[in-house]
Amino acid sequence: MVSMKLRIMIIAALMTLLFIAPAYAAEKIYYAEPARLVDDTGIEIQIKDIKVSDTPTGYSTFNYPPTQYQFYTVSYWIANPTDEQIRYQFRINFADDKGRIYTSEEYNLAGNVGPNKKLLDMMQYPPTQKEFAVYRNATGVHLRWEHIDRYLNVIVVTNITLTEESPTATAMPSPTATPAPTATPVATPVPTEAPGSQPCLSFLPMALIAGGFGAAGLIYSRSGRR
Repeated sequence: MVSMKLRIMIIAALMTLLFIAPAYAAEKIYYAEPARLVDDTGIEIQIKDIKVSDTPTGYSTFNYPPTQYQFYTVSYWIANPTDEQIRYQFRINFADDKGRIYTSEEYNLAGNVGPNKKLLDMMQYPPTQKEFAVYRNATGVHLRWEHIDRYLNVIVVTNITLTEESPTATAMPSPTATPAPTATPVATPVPTEAPGSQPCLSFLPMALIAGGFGAAGLIYSRSGRR
């Protein structure tokens, strides 16, 4: 038979996993606004989505511990609908409302994009992905696209908003309004919480572990007095 002490340790471990797993395993999906970008060269970019996760795919958790960072993965397609090959570098990064810039660990050189690559055709293939490490407690996080204005010959920065609403939903045409005897109530929009705005989350696992083993100790002490 399993001893009472071992049972208590198993119960404490299960309680810890029950509460920690939802806190650190959840992923959130954001969409770019605008989602379609057109460069002066003729290059077209479509941003599919931005996935925010506590688990990195390319970053070292030693240098970027999940208790301090969240990991933003941008999925996108690049197309060249022109008749000429274009050498292009998609320069994106993240920024927060404190002015901090988050660049990617990946070092991407400019690459050749073949001609006659329409965006709709490119979207039939898996998107390219790029990952960024962003402070967990950062607020006002948004995407930045750096590109060259060919007419002024200067680098232009376009700020891209992150939204929880899919751009495909907003692209649908609105139905034609018809007279009604009473006004249709409009739902109040729910404010979007900024990514990584819960700095106290990193202390949750320790509190849960302490609580779990505290409860386990109470059970064990009671069982010992019987």
